[in-house]
Amino acid sequence: MERCILELDITGAERLWQYIAPHMPQPKSTDETLATLHMARTATEKAHWRLRCYSHSWLCERSLPSQLPDHLKPRAERIYPWIVRAAAFTFNTRSPYLKPLKPLVLKAIDERMNELWADKRNDDATVLKEIDETKKRTIKKYIGII
Repeated sequence: MERCILELDITGAERLWQYIAPHMPQPKSTDETLATLHMARTATEKAHWRLRCYSHSWLCERSLPSQLPDHLKPRAERIYPWIVRAAAFTFNTRSPYLKPLKPLVLKAIDERMNELWADKRNDDATVLKEIDETKKRTIKKYIGII
């Protein structure tokens, strides 16, 4: 099992787990097995610190718990920085009569963006389309036809 953890051998780990502990719950998918191997690799001291740091980064990017010791976390974050997705949006109008609409539209877009990210639908085309639709829908809700 140690070799499977160090090399992230998914099929070997699944077969070995079935052989060693058939009475225990088995991983439901290869993704679950891979996540389990990464978590085990962060915990084992037999793995090289680079491998442990990589597994820590892999787990953190997917919002999964890591068992990397605290003294190695700064090193892991320096070697394998996280990729953070972000989106910026703005809404402005020249009409003084429409100025009160600005915070309402921005709040609606912000809520929709949070929903998209929670559903893991964060590709650029979907986000831009949803921002535009939410803006139009909110304006129509408050002032009628656009």
